[in-house]
Amino acid sequence: MSVFAGEFRKIYDPSYTDTAVYASKNPFYFVGDPVGHIPSHASEILKINGDYYITHCGWGQDGVYIAPLFFDWKVT
Repeated sequence: MSVFAGEFRKIYDPSYTDTAVYASKNPFYFVGDPVGHIPSHASEILKINGDYYITHCGWGQDGVYIAPLFFDWKVT
């Protein structure tokens, strides 16, 4: 944040809230382009009582958020 005329203003890059999603059979080696994007910063995936959730937070985001996450499990 930056102070300007006695007020706080949010200054951040819009790509700050972009998380690239990659697919790989090896969790330690990813190649190629992302298979998707999630409009979230510092995403964490949680599994609670069999349900999945994703988090979002960061500077200028006005809090910490959690939302349900659903998967379309198509095997290619």
